[in-house]
Amino acid sequence: MGFSLRKAQPEDGPFLAEMIMMAGRNHISRAILEYLLGGKPNDCMTFLQMLLITQTPHLFHHSCYMIAENSSGPVAVMGGYDPNTMGYQAFHAAIPEVSPILGWSATEQNLVKERTDKLVPCMPRINEGAWIIDRGATKPDVRRQGAAAFLLEGVVAEGKELGFGLAQTNIYIGNEPGIKLFEKNGFTVAEEKVDEFFERMIGAPGMVSLQKQI
Repeated sequence: MGFSLRKAQPEDGPFLAEMIMMAGRNHISRAILEYLLGGKPNDCMTFLQMLLITQTPHLFHHSCYMIAENSSGPVAVMGGYDPNTMGYQAFHAAIPEVSPILGWSATEQNLVKERTDKLVPCMPRINEGAWIIDRGATKPDVRRQGAAAFLLEGVVAEGKELGFGLAQTNIYIGNEPGIKLFEKNGFTVAEEKVDEFFERMIGAPGMVSLQKQI
């Protein structure tokens, strides 16, 4: 089946939110974003759709994503970003744009940062100068048809065009299809990090970091 690639646009928000949550949950009890926001899934979906279109770009912003389409429309997404300019620090900077709409207090905003500060050290380290690939998901009825590999090739190419020499992704331990996808496309395991706090909060023992010179 043929696919085409394009960069995500603000109007893709509902589709992106659905797919990002699908990628985040995978085989685990709750997505990292659900933990960070401390809310129920429906609350997180509302918040995420707003995060996708903030003025401040960050790792959950629509501009990070590529979309694969077939004749029926969008079927898969995958993100790529520079962690130095669009990582968690930028994410925190964008939250004040959204939280007043939902009636969040300053205390509630600070809780998001506190949760982030607790969880990020539990994950594999980000390599210096790496282009981060994250949150890939494909609609269930289109899986195993090549959309994810096609997207991965496109996101890696984007990082290379931007001057990055290394691509990195962190995947939940136990997500064997995700790990195999990256390994088939030239990535190798650089680190496996197991953490008890991460497992209690997210439901996976930890994460596997894979990387590839680009």
